[in-house]
Amino acid sequence: MPTNHFIADYLPRDAIKEIESLEPLSKALLLFELAEEILEATDGLFELKVSATTTQNIKSLTTYQTCQVAEYLCQQLSTHQMQVAT
Repeated sequence: MPTNHFIADYLPRDAIKEIESLEPLSKALLLFELAEEILEATDGLFELKVSATTTQNIKSLTTYQTCQVAEYLCQQLSTHQMQVAT
């Protein structure tokens, strides 16, 4: 899997390889930890504005489906990052 050049700016190659070799659920847990870091860093400056219906839909997902949604959101963030960088 080709390494995203942005991550190579922040992490050493051995850390990237370790992350890439993680099982999908371990990657999901790592993503959760990163999200917690973002929450702590923003110290409540942002509020998640999602409807109750969307919240219910998200909570009804299976683990696999949740991972798929997380992957989709990561792709969205990556696309946003590319747009901001250009």
